[in-house]
Amino acid sequence: MSAASGDPSLDLSCSLPGRWRRSLDDAEQAIACGIAVRVVKGQWPDPSCPAIDLREGFLQLIDRLAGRARHVAAASHDVELASEALRRLKSAGTSSELELLYGLPERRSLRFAQRDGAPVRFYVPYGKAYLPYCLAQAKRQPRLLLWLLRDSLSGRFFRK
Repeated sequence: MSAASGDPSLDLSCSLPGRWRRSLDDAEQAIACGIAVRVVKGQWPDPSCPAIDLREGFLQLIDRLAGRARHVAAASHDVELASEALRRLKSAGTSSELELLYGLPERRSLRFAQRDGAPVRFYVPYGKAYLPYCLAQAKRQPRLLLWLLRDSLSGRFFRK
């Protein structure tokens, strides 16, 4: 329970991948329970429907939540996708924010969020699973290692 709110339901949220077909039904459950939703593109394909497009699935899920969910975090570093998602949520009157993964480039995302007045939250992975998670991400996207090295050498990584 949050000391600030006193309402335990405000501290409960779920993450739904746009890449999974079942997420649309899960969104209905989240809406019915009044919990906040974090929408991600989804790292792994849906085993029953692997052809779902990352961006299309993300926006379909945003549309399902828009105007109905208590709060939605659009979690993406894809500036165009995040901007469109937040535009749709805002036009439906849905409380929303941009969520970024700490350690990935954020300058463009922060510029658009500031321009559009969107709140930003950073997701910070930690604990025992952090290193395997980062190594798996680096294996999929080797440029992450270059960004980390660049940010470390420039001092940006440790100033946040």
